[in-house]
Amino acid sequence: MHHFLVAASSKPIIGCIGLEPYPPCALLRSLVVQPAFRRHGVGNRLLAAAEDLARQLDIRALYLLTTDAAGFFAAHSYHTLGRETVPAPIANTAEFSRLCPTSAQCMAKALGRPG
Repeated sequence: MHHFLVAASSKPIIGCIGLEPYPPCALLRSLVVQPAFRRHGVGNRLLAAAEDLARQLDIRALYLLTTDAAGFFAAHSYHTLGRETVPAPIANTAEFSRLCPTSAQCMAKALGRPG
């Protein structure tokens, strides 16, 4: 949970996103937003914060798997690619090797330097 970020409204957590870093790349994990708070920019802000954190950690590329949010990520400059093209540290994660179904879309985004 070291590289997870949360969004809260008063006290309850309304969203979360995480990074699993393997410099110079990272796996983007678990972007979730409570249904009542969707379409209010929470996901956009969480994704932007995760990308900023990744840049601070000198991450140059983010990878993810998604079963239902490809359109959201495509709107944020993520592109689809084959699972077989991801770097070995990402391919060897539990997310890639066991947890996500093979039908999940693999996506990636190159990141610029911080600042």
